[in-house]
Amino acid sequence: MIPAILQSLPASQAQRVHFADYQLWSRIEGSIAVKLILKQVSELLLPVRSLLPTAETES
Repeated sequence: MIPAILQSLPASQAQRVHFADYQLWSRIEGSIAVKLILKQVSELLLPVRSLLPTAETES
């Protein structure tokens, strides 16, 4: 359940709030951790990225 304070934010109302694995992002170090974090970020943000205008859609 999302707290009311988060629900009132414009980003939350636009469904652009993402949650990440705290343990992975704060305690694990090294190249494997970086790869896992980048994978998680891309999985979270790529669907949003597909909504952005591209050079093809702007012309």
